[in-house]
Amino acid sequence: MGAITDAIVRMFAKVHPPDQPTSKDERNEERKESGQSPLATMGGSTWDVYNDRSKIERTRMARYKDYDQFDEEDSLAAGVLDVYTDHALHSQESDETQVEIETESEKLKAEIDAIFDQVTLQDFLWPLTRDMVKFGDAFEEHVFTADKELVGVEPLNRTMIYRTQKKDEPLEERGPTGKVVVTFNDVEATHFRLRRSRGQEYGTSVLAPVRKVYKQLSMMEEGIVVRRLTRATQRYGFVVPTGKLVGDDARKYIQNVRNDLKKRRLVTADGKVSVREAPIFQDEDFFIAQPDGGKADIKVLQADGGLGDIGDIQHFLNKFFSGVKVPKAWLGFEADVNAKATLTEEAIAFARAARRVQTAVTVGLHHIVDSAFIARGVDPTQLPYRILLPAMSTVDEMRDLEVQKLKADIAKIYAVDIKAITNHIVLTQFMGLSEEEAYEIEQDIADQAQLEAEAQIAGQQQAIAAQSQQLQAANEEKVWLNWRVRQLSESARSLALWSLEQKAWERAADPAHGTVVYLGE
Repeated sequence: MGAITDAIVRMFAKVHPPDQPTSKDERNEERKESGQSPLATMGGSTWDVYNDRSKIERTRMARYKDYDQFDEEDSLAAGVLDVYTDHALHSQESDETQVEIETESEKLKAEIDAIFDQVTLQDFLWPLTRDMVKFGDAFEEHVFTADKELVGVEPLNRTMIYRTQKKDEPLEERGPTGKVVVTFNDVEATHFRLRRSRGQEYGTSVLAPVRKVYKQLSMMEEGIVVRRLTRATQRYGFVVPTGKLVGDDARKYIQNVRNDLKKRRLVTADGKVSVREAPIFQDEDFFIAQPDGGKADIKVLQADGGLGDIGDIQHFLNKFFSGVKVPKAWLGFEADVNAKATLTEEAIAFARAARRVQTAVTVGLHHIVDSAFIARGVDPTQLPYRILLPAMSTVDEMRDLEVQKLKADIAKIYAVDIKAITNHIVLTQFMGLSEEEAYEIEQDIADQAQLEAEAQIAGQQQAIAAQSQQLQAANEEKVWLNWRVRQLSESARSLALWSLEQKAWERAADPAHGTVVYLGE
């Protein structure tokens, strides 16, 4: 801002500024010597500054330098790298790195687990994966004992490691002069690389698609900061009469007026007057020389009213997220997510990209384990095993389940509803099983159906036997009830006869009826 003020003073003093360098190199050299920002130097070309800072160097070392700068200076790039690494190594149910060994041999699984424990895989896998995600490459040296046992993995300086065309020694380390210092055979080191194509020697960072966009976005953010610091507040334009002073004299007079206004007089605790400078005055207000006959004046310069327009920043920010595949909401840029389906689609796209990171990690881990077995004299191609990392996220798992459900619904329509295909076609075409696997499943289904039929027949027989027993028991109960009814009828008849005889005796014994008469049989 001081340069602008000086230019205005020289204009009113009718003193032409010194000639500016015309070449780009001369302008850049002047900026470096002055220590000023290129954009703040009078006569500088904004296009030259933009072109210098946004140009992309194609060398591997230049890429490494840019990615390292992105990670150190910007929380957005660092957050992208952290999200990729966390989703590639951790499941939603656990914060620990989960590496699973899939094999039918429990002994082999125990040996591979022992190798990972020996090299302390849990300690270095997260930073190793993050470096591979950031740079596209990670080089690790294998540490063996005298007995050819793998006991550790140490990182190598990626700026000094180069790939060769030799199959027996694919990696070599070069010194600052380019001279080969040491070579590594296939068992002595592992190159973790995130490749886009099969013929690619070195990996590609997840930040590679947004390398230029990131530089553009950084410059625009710096422009916003400068704009807000210099134009967000209200300014004053001081019109200072310089009388008959011209040239350097007028310039010195304006400078003295400016210095006086920069000073603030304060009364200290002991009652003394203290003068302190307010440096911000030089950047906030303007001082304009008024030739002889002019009057002093103060003009109010309004602040920039368009500071809230950041649509261009949003454009480059959207390009950045489109390149790195990370949903904006995951980094706090969309607090109110209205389109849930959109977020789900973004998560699916990110899961696919993160799965490629998992593939690169498992390939490297396979190479470490194979190297350990080769050092022992064991052929790793004869050891059937797989190294698995956890699923990306619940969204990824739900997507797989939805696809499987859709396949099952379609298979049901063809095989059950319209009976257009056989179960064998369902197993091989819809479920992707081999002919042998399909035959085994069909045989199991047939055996199971036979067992179920036999069980059903046996159940029916048992039900018939049980029903027969129930009928027999019911008949026996009916016979008993009939006998019991007869017994009760006989008892009731006997009781009735006894009652009649008793009454006859009572009448015969009554004096009113005369002499007692024995009623015998």
